[in-house]
Parts: sequence; structure tokens; C-alpha cells
Amino acid sequence: MSLTLGRPLPSWVADAECGGTGDVMWPEARGSLQASLVRSLVATYCRVCPVKAECALTGRDEPYGIWGGVYRHKGRVAS
Repeated sequence: MSLTLGRPLPSWVADAECGGTGDVMWPEARGSLQASLVRSLVATYCRVCPVKAECALTGRDEPYGIWGGVYRHKGRVAS
């Protein structure tokens, strides 16, 4: 399943602190986020999220986005 490609969201997203907000947690595939912005998003949403583990597991194969507190860009963990 690829959430960044617009496929159906898993049920746990309803419980996610970010609410599965595409504009916040799934930045454009063409760009990258500044490290300070990533840290801010992770601190605001992921740190207290009740489904952080499920999110990280889902995002391990995703090319882009912030998944369970980990920012991925071009299929790699980015800082």
C-alpha cells in the first residue's frame, strides 16, 4: 500500500495525532524539508501519537513522508 500515491488509508489513521494530514506529513515528493521543520513536526505530532508504531511500520516501504517520527525522502531515511 502506498499512502503517498493516494491509495486508501489504513484504519489506524483515524487515531493518528496528525490525522493523516497530507500537507503536513506527506510533503511533496519533489522537495525536501529542512531538518528544523522535520524536527518540529515530529515533536508536535509523532512524539505523542498513539499509533506511532503502526505508522512507522506502514511507512517503512514508503518513498516520502514522515512516518512514525522518521522522515523519508527518495526512499531513504533523511535528516
